[in-house]
Amino acid sequence: MAEELPEGGSETGGSLRARHESVLEEKRQLEVELRGFKAAAVIADKGFKYVTPDDLKEVDLAELPAKAAEIEKAKLGMRETVLRETLADQG
Repeated sequence: MAEELPEGGSETGGSLRARHESVLEEKRQLEVELRGFKAAAVIADKGFKYVTPDDLKEVDLAELPAKAAEIEKAKLGMRETVLRETLADQG
């Protein structure tokens, strides 16, 4: 990111702000990507079948394993309930 400085050797406030905002946006995108990779790794490591990386996209990295387990349990419970109701309706 070697940008040329203006003739005076210093940057203007506007250019600094633009660069700062650009760096913040890049950081945000990298955090989203990292969270997706970590979520996929947790899901694979734990063998979860019903939780997806999209379910964990707003979760802090430190909370991924616990939240993934919680979501897996909730989705499994929901599937069991639907299956029971379906079988009960069929007699």
